[in-house]
Parts: sequence; C-alpha cells; structure tokens
Amino acid sequence: MKKNRFQTKALPFLKDFDGPVYFYKGAEISSIPLYLKRCAPNIDHVPNHRVMLISKEDIRECREILRAREFDGNYRLYVCKP
Repeated sequence: MKKNRFQTKALPFLKDFDGPVYFYKGAEISSIPLYLKRCAPNIDHVPNHRVMLISKEDIRECREILRAREFDGNYRLYVCKP
C-alpha cells in the first residue's frame, strides 16, 4: 500500500528540511531526488553538520524520526546535528 511506504511518509519531512539530504551507505530510492527537485548524494560517513540521512541501517549518532518499508527493505530517516 502506497501510504505505508517509506517514500510517502518521508517526503513531507524531507521537503520541509532546509539542509542537505543524503543516502547513507548504499541506501537509495531513486524517486526521492525527483520529488525533492534536488540532489541527494550517497555518503558512507556521518557528516559533522546538520543533515538528514536516509539509511537501511542503525545510525546511533543521529536521531531517528521515521522507519518504514520500501520494496527492497526497511528504511530509516534520521536528522543529524553536530
């Protein structure tokens, strides 16, 4: 069901966020940058500035704000602050 998907739940948070958004360690949902109308690069470390990270794994340094399923597994949305 579309309303239960990670992308559907995450887009309002991502659109309201005024900082950078990254995919973390290979997590990727190709349609999110299209809906955001901006780039969402892939990174393999937690940045030391305010960002949102989309991940398939636990990131203890950041605050999880959403967890939901996509077709290829479970995703999490984090906000990270220095």
